[in-house]
Amino acid sequence: MTCAISLNKDLNKQIQKVVKIHMQKIIRMSTDKYISKDRAIHQIRRRFKKLRSILHLLRYDLTETFFDKQNRLYKSYAKNFSSLRDQKVLIDVYFSIIRKYELEDTKYIQILESIQEPITEIEISDIFKRVYLGISDNLKNIKDYKFDKNTGRYFLKCVRKTYKQTKKLKNIATNNGDDADFHLWRKWVNYHWYQLHILQNSDTNRKHMLKQLANILGDIHDITIFKEFLLTTKISNIDKFLMFLNKEQDRLKQQAITIGDELFDQKAKELF
Repeated sequence: MTCAISLNKDLNKQIQKVVKIHMQKIIRMSTDKYISKDRAIHQIRRRFKKLRSILHLLRYDLTETFFDKQNRLYKSYAKNFSSLRDQKVLIDVYFSIIRKYELEDTKYIQILESIQEPITEIEISDIFKRVYLGISDNLKNIKDYKFDKNTGRYFLKCVRKTYKQTKKLKNIATNNGDDADFHLWRKWVNYHWYQLHILQNSDTNRKHMLKQLANILGDIHDITIFKEFLLTTKISNIDKFLMFLNKEQDRLKQQAITIGDELFDQKAKELF
């Protein structure tokens, strides 16, 4: 695995290599004419999440200015693609609810028709161009991705910090049940998953469960996007469809809480 990190080797060199791989992949996919735009967008957004995961791993070893600039950079570029992804999310969620609850789609055709037309090819190309130029320029900052203490013990300490924050957000989401809290928990589940993913010989079962949890939390957020979209429309008969959306989201939230309880039931030092 090219992105695997060994605790017995120079961690800073390995971290910088991983960051470089992700940036180069983003650059390549921004100009690759042989993969679909949907696939490129999906892969690029995933790479940005992984880069932000590494940033949070190094959070307390980077200057606040550098961390904020890098985090804003990745976040803003990922957000540029959000409108493109949301178009697909709205359609996928619509048909998922129709199938799951065996609804008569003719009753809700106005909802489907109200989903906006896709962004033009010119706008899409412009987004890819900006990402290509921005990340190409950002390659010069790779050398600044480093720990103050270049040891395996310190690496694990940083992983524990992410675990603790993810556990804290899990408890907040569980207690409040708010969509925004579940979304924030999802971000940190992804950070925690990827930090384990790049660590050689980390718990395979835990990584599998974290990925499963991240996918469920992603589905919860997709429904949130759909609910927010519906409330911006002028369609009058959306109450029943919203009822099914909330029903499905509640079911997914309970699944997430069940898996979360199992994953975050120990102290960090007992796991890493």
